[in-house]
Amino acid sequence: MTEFKDSEPQRWFEKAEEDLDNAVYLIEDNRIDLGVFELHQALEKSFKAYQITFEESYDYSHDLLKL
Repeated sequence: MTEFKDSEPQRWFEKAEEDLDNAVYLIEDNRIDLGVFELHQALEKSFKAYQITFEESYDYSHDLLKL
């Protein structure tokens, strides 16, 4: 697991890892639509952890291209 200096990005990254685990489980269970949703959530949270770490804030958006 990636370690961050600050606890806020660490929390975002841990939630992203949980969402990724959920995505894998759902896709393996052939629940593709929910699995892709969880994957999207994992990506959003990972991007936000990155932004908080290196930019000290994050965009309030669900658009992965904007994040």
